[in-house]
Amino acid sequence: MNCKKKINIDSLTYKNNLNFYTILKLLIQCHLLEKQLIYIQKVIIDNYLIIKKDKSIVKTLILESNSSITANSEKNASVNYFLNTIDTMDAQMWLDYLDVAIDLMLVKDLILQESKVYVANEYRKELRNVSDLLSIEYDMSSIHLPYGQRVISSLLLYAFTNPNRKNDFILTSSENIIKNFSNKVKKLTRIYNLNINNMFHIIMDESMNQSIRSDAGSSYESRVAQTIAPIVQKLKGHSHDSKIPSVEYDNTFVYNGK
Repeated sequence: MNCKKKINIDSLTYKNNLNFYTILKLLIQCHLLEKQLIYIQKVIIDNYLIIKKDKSIVKTLILESNSSITANSEKNASVNYFLNTIDTMDAQMWLDYLDVAIDLMLVKDLILQESKVYVANEYRKELRNVSDLLSIEYDMSSIHLPYGQRVISSLLLYAFTNPNRKNDFILTSSENIIKNFSNKVKKLTRIYNLNINNMFHIIMDESMNQSIRSDAGSSYESRVAQTIAPIVQKLKGHSHDSKIPSVEYDNTFVYNGK
């Protein structure tokens, strides 16, 4: 039995998903504050029909009525560039995409932080029984830290963007927010054949890579220093050779008077 099934991606599906990714990516590059994202979302929802009839009014509604965006010239230029995307696609599609993109933006940092907290806790559990900082066992545990963040963020992302999931929430308001978002996802999937999970996963992966690089753990050299610190005297960190400046040392120390 042949279990292989062809995946049909026509040009329209490709274009629709590309448009959504473009909106999401350019929106991120605007570096808007949470309150500014919420403001823009409210503007497009309140003026949905007006913008559908006249796309040119969108800049006036968003920029000229919010001084916090226009006050920063760099941010103003980025938002202007982003708003130009409405001229490249159907107005209704642009409005639908932007609404959901803002929802995703508002939870992106939450997913990143929750991933870090969960994996850091698991990481600490693994290291409780590892005494040798220079062991392979310790190295493997260190690898689990960045890998684990990617795994958990993917699971959380799926839980958030999967319209068929049946999770319970502590707060009724949270349940309502997720249900409302799920309805939006179903609508976009039905109308535009949009795969929001995959599009957002690309963005999350980029953000996760940046987060992992900025939060990189201690280097192998620092673990060497931690290991030898209790048994040596006068441990010093990075330095250059006194006679040959081009020669560098990660650590220098005195041991038994040498």
